[in-house]
Amino acid sequence: MEANDHQQILELFNEYVRMYSSRDDRLTTRFSEDFSGFTGGGDFLVKDKAAWIAITRQDFAQVKEPIRIEIKDLAIQALADTIAVATAFFHIHLPIKDHILSRETARLVLIFRREATGWMIAHSSISIPYHLVREGEVYPLKELVDHNQFLEEQIAERTIQLSEANEQLKSTNEKLQQEIAEHLRTEEEKARLEAQLQQSQKMESLGILVAGVAHNINNVLAIIMSTASLREQSLPGPPDLKAYDTIGKACRRGRDVVTSLMQFARPTLSSQAPFDLHGLIREVCDLLGNTTSDRIRIAEAFAERPLWIFGDAGAINHALMNLFINSLDAMPTGGTLTLRTTVPEEDWAEVSVEDSGEGMPPEVLAHVLEPFFTTKDVGKGTGLGLSMTYGVVKAHGGSMAITSTPGQGTTVRLRFPRVPAPRSGALEPKEAL
Repeated sequence: MEANDHQQILELFNEYVRMYSSRDDRLTTRFSEDFSGFTGGGDFLVKDKAAWIAITRQDFAQVKEPIRIEIKDLAIQALADTIAVATAFFHIHLPIKDHILSRETARLVLIFRREATGWMIAHSSISIPYHLVREGEVYPLKELVDHNQFLEEQIAERTIQLSEANEQLKSTNEKLQQEIAEHLRTEEEKARLEAQLQQSQKMESLGILVAGVAHNINNVLAIIMSTASLREQSLPGPPDLKAYDTIGKACRRGRDVVTSLMQFARPTLSSQAPFDLHGLIREVCDLLGNTTSDRIRIAEAFAERPLWIFGDAGAINHALMNLFINSLDAMPTGGTLTLRTTVPEEDWAEVSVEDSGEGMPPEVLAHVLEPFFTTKDVGKGTGLGLSMTYGVVKAHGGSMAITSTPGQGTTVRLRFPRVPAPRSGALEPKEAL
């Protein structure tokens, strides 16, 4: 086929498609007088030009607004010098919601014949698989509308069902998250209580063991001191006196260690009375302020209300001093020691000793309350300070908790039962000491 003929046939084909798209039958002037073909669902047989024009106008009257024809494939072939055929597959998109027609593939066959006035359309064959074209319809619009309405109702119904299912799923997820969170809290609390119980049982067992050992050591030291004293009186020579004096000093140091052990195992509160916790802490702070170097800053953060507890002010003073000294030792290059009091619950008072020192790793923190456990160099600590403090706090019906992070410092919290501030006759801390 000559290129010029191919171009003319292609232009006629495109004009045919535009005619259908724009709903304008102006192209019928390019049809042969003996035009034939079929259209619509394939059951409209057209035997002449006038009949085809009538059907076309019926089509355009049914759908007046422009439609979109999407060509999927096209082939133009010459069957003879004066005969050519164009075959195409396409989709029709109607100006209505359509879930059927736009998915179907339609077929178009145009036969062209060269006549005296040029190429003319001699045959048009449009086949669209509508299946449900009603009488008087070219397109199955009634079926499309009914089906679209059915689909829209189904979509609306499914949307409601999905929304309800989504709300139910959301509610179930929220309940499940709450149950998981509650379960985790329960497990964490259970683990915390089990750890406290194990620590308490461990300390109780250590206390029994330490009490027995301390008692026996004390008996041995008493015998040694008695014997040394008798020998010192019977042999008054200077060398012997010096030797027995050394023995006596060593025994007294041993007795002090035994006393500390007994204080851990079975704390004795010699003088108990209500006293002002803030006043006691300030006295210790004053003492520390006179003995610490400028590299340590002591900060106070006290609760606004007065905090009174019942107990042995001297024992509490000694326990706090142990904590303060540990904090100072943990800050060899300087830092801040913060003494804080709070009211965690209405009937409780809490004292926090916080330092910005070196901190402790978990494996060390797990053993700090054990007697004789220490991280200090030999000769710089007995390892009894924290264990004795623990015993004093327990003897006052309180609790002790230690948290520490390497490089960030350590916090020791002592919690005591609160008592009302007495109107008169209460001991001030200095008197209680």
